[in-house]
Amino acid sequence: MTGLPAWFVVLMGIGTVFIGLFFIIILCNGISFFFKETEPKTAEGNKSAAGEAPFQNRGEVTAAICAAIAEENGTDRQGIKILSIKKC
Repeated sequence: MTGLPAWFVVLMGIGTVFIGLFFIIILCNGISFFFKETEPKTAEGNKSAAGEAPFQNRGEVTAAICAAIAEENGTDRQGIKILSIKKC
């Protein structure tokens, strides 16, 4: 039985994996070049002129957050008080 030496098969496998990974990195960098933002967003750009949060109905959002937390914890919605909402 004449075949390829085991060391050659191992080296070809490792080489194939690393060459494939190299081309995947090149592909990802090329795609990110086309989809990156031209202007980065700033904290001032997200706020309105009055300095308010970017959403209009803050009370409804707070109520929805309270309801979700109460549902997760199995408690009453009335017992939850949100002190501040910060964007992560």
